[in-house]
Amino acid sequence: MWSVPVNLPFTRYNRSIRASSMIQSMFKDIIGEKRLALEKGHASPDQDLITSLLNIHGNGKKTMLSESEIVDNVMPVTTTGYDTSSVLITFMVQLMASDPIVYAVVLRGKSITFLFVFSFLIMQIAS
Repeated sequence: MWSVPVNLPFTRYNRSIRASSMIQSMFKDIIGEKRLALEKGHASPDQDLITSLLNIHGNGKKTMLSESEIVDNVMPVTTTGYDTSSVLITFMVQLMASDPIVYAVVLRGKSITFLFVFSFLIMQIAS
């Protein structure tokens, strides 16, 4: 379904703008908490993506990225991580259902299982 980009209260466009601003607000709160933890020394600069982005400094030790730029970098990463994980799990379940050898290997529960299933999955997607 198409949505007209008119910001009226009853449109999908308006709902998406409100949802986006709510998520951006949540990320800004998290960024503030992480910035404070970095300043107090309670967090490592390499702890996660947000702390790494907060730790990018220019020549004058000034943070290179603004809060909104950090939010703009973090939002797609969270969406991408969710989508790729769910797609991978779906393909793995489909592969186990269609190939009894893969299912038997997974059922045994060996530590090499994930690599075995993943290589089968890649071969199946490539073909």
